[in-house]
Amino acid sequence: MGEPPGGCLRQRSERHGYSIGRDSAAGTRRLRSAPQVIVDTGVSYVDIDRADDWHASAAELLSTAPGPLRVPALVITEVCYLLETRLGSVAE
Repeated sequence: MGEPPGGCLRQRSERHGYSIGRDSAAGTRRLRSAPQVIVDTGVSYVDIDRADDWHASAAELLSTAPGPLRVPALVITEVCYLLETRLGSVAE
């Protein structure tokens, strides 16, 4: 079977977070993962709290991240707790 057209394969790989290239030493195809950014509680919280001194830095970091943002489930729970205890339910 032949290989699908390069454009189709390239679009699909970019959409799913990896890129396709050739391993020059072996001449075989390999996948290269796109960089991923794991977002922690502190960055998530200060991105929401506009009164925090670090808000602008966090907002810039998140908006210019080089790859997909990954937020672990426990981070969401921690951020919700911090929002409730520090800013009240309106912020949440």
